[in-house]
Amino acid sequence: MDDIIDDLVESDFINEKRYSSAYARGKFINNHWGRQKILQEMRGKKINEKLIDSALKKIDEMEYKNTAEKLINRKWLEIKDIDIRVKKSKVYYFMSVKGYESDLIFKILEKMDQV
Repeated sequence: MDDIIDDLVESDFINEKRYSSAYARGKFINNHWGRQKILQEMRGKKINEKLIDSALKKIDEMEYKNTAEKLINRKWLEIKDIDIRVKKSKVYYFMSVKGYESDLIFKILEKMDQV
């Protein structure tokens, strides 16, 4: 069995770097996960930290922020609560569970106050 795996690795059929990049990109694009959640899930899969870091850096920053903004706006409209503080709290919780960073969430919510 080990010989088969060695052959697959040697022929580059199994490639942890390629897997980690595809995993991070896929979870961001398809599941709209933030970097924190992707990081935790990849650590849970025992992926090398350098590969995790490299994979996360490949996520385009502008696309990441735009996705976060779209998620926040969509969630904001879904919440029927009138109290703005409660609404912000629910949106913040939703985004933090999705794995987005607190400072990014707060910046986007702050921009919504100015509109």
